[in-house]
Amino acid sequence: MPALPLTLGAPVLQRIRSRATALSVAWFVALVVAVALLMRLATVGQTLHSDESGYTLLARAWHLGGPNLYGHYWVDRPPLLIAIFRLASALPWEGAVRLLAMPFVALLIGGAAWAGRLTNGDRGARWGALVGAAMMTTPLASGQVTDGELLAAPFVMVSIGLTLTSLRRAGWGAFGFAVLAGTVAGLAIATKQSFCDGVVFAATLALVSAFRRELSPARSAGLLAAGAFGLALVAGATAAYAVESGVGVGELWYDLIDFRGDALRTLASSDLSAPLSRAGLLLVAALLSGALPLAGAFMLTGARRRAVASPVEWAVRVTIGFEVFGIAAGGSYWSHYLLQLTPMLALAAALRAPSDAGVRRWSTGVILSASVSAIGLAVPGAATRFIDGECGGVVTGRWLAGVATPGETATVLFGHAETQLASGMESPYEHLWSLPARTLDPTLDGLYGVLTTDLAPSWVVVWSESDDLKPDTRGRIRAVLARDYDRVPDVCGHQVWHHP
Repeated sequence: MPALPLTLGAPVLQRIRSRATALSVAWFVALVVAVALLMRLATVGQTLHSDESGYTLLARAWHLGGPNLYGHYWVDRPPLLIAIFRLASALPWEGAVRLLAMPFVALLIGGAAWAGRLTNGDRGARWGALVGAAMMTTPLASGQVTDGELLAAPFVMVSIGLTLTSLRRAGWGAFGFAVLAGTVAGLAIATKQSFCDGVVFAATLALVSAFRRELSPARSAGLLAAGAFGLALVAGATAAYAVESGVGVGELWYDLIDFRGDALRTLASSDLSAPLSRAGLLLVAALLSGALPLAGAFMLTGARRRAVASPVEWAVRVTIGFEVFGIAAGGSYWSHYLLQLTPMLALAAALRAPSDAGVRRWSTGVILSASVSAIGLAVPGAATRFIDGECGGVVTGRWLAGVATPGETATVLFGHAETQLASGMESPYEHLWSLPARTLDPTLDGLYGVLTTDLAPSWVVVWSESDDLKPDTRGRIRAVLARDYDRVPDVCGHQVWHHP
């Protein structure tokens, strides 16, 4: 049999090698996804975080109706987040919230590998998948918790892959991918309203590409317009829900946007010791997780290479700056805020880890830190001790559940939704979180109104009298408790009152 001509054999061999490499990358990413899901699986049955508990309570009561965006309880979060928790709450097991997060983790890892391969080939895909998986599982960023940041970050990551694909396509296909990128970026915002990262990345990438003449101004404007159209589809659907619910677009805007300004003013006028303490802990977590060193290493690499940096690198740097500003300006400084950095850190590792020793070193640090801390948290009982302590929120809630009778209600002051959930009782008071209560009910008029009506809760837990009842300057709440309630022995150091 005659040998194949070299001109024909070489392309065939090249295609075979290319397919084999692509298959090996796919298997590598699948292995990373499997390991990440196993690490999360170890925490599925552990104590739910306060936010997870609050969203679960809200989702369960959503269909019952009420004056707020989602019924009785008030929360400053977009509809898609609550819809996801509503899906999980359809199952009677609370751990379903953690299970439901697993497809989102897998989506981010796959999206990071996809975006990494588009920007830096197979090595970029591997580094992107590894760093993305590490950030989504590290307990230092509360990666084991199903919170808004964890659910929104995968949408950002996929929108980035779609944006990069739109720039590589020609004709109408490019605009179709841009519409999809805008839509998915909008889904991130519909999950956590501060997650505009996909929009910032796409806008920066298109503008820098046009400035560098890698993209014509007309094409850049067209792709941005297509992305904006996709974004508008999500915004329109969200507004339609607000109208259909009877609350209206104005209330939606206040809950998701304007409330943040009021909340920041509340924080600024309060004792700043707690937020500053959390800010210090957040900084420590950012250092120990490797997130801050990796971001810094990438930024320094970009500064040294600013004359030759690609538009993608510029987009990553600008988006990281936007994320750091958002985290710093938020005012609350919870550890799970670090998850917002995940898509950009994954893409930064994909771009520079294969060729830059500093970025590669800190990318490895992120992976090792996540592995060690996740293994530690997987030890039986570790999460309960870490989140709840020896005698904390869930313990108090379970005590209430043990002494309550059917039909009774409970109100926990303030912001300990894990206690409310563990009690198995609904609260007639609309606030499950501390900051909304302090912002929207600053003198506790709303709480007083609940306590003095037929809706008065059967049980009231005062978590910390010096903090919870500090706004009660006229002593009305204390007077109602003393008059209408019996104080039972404290539970875990918290006052417990029962309505006879």
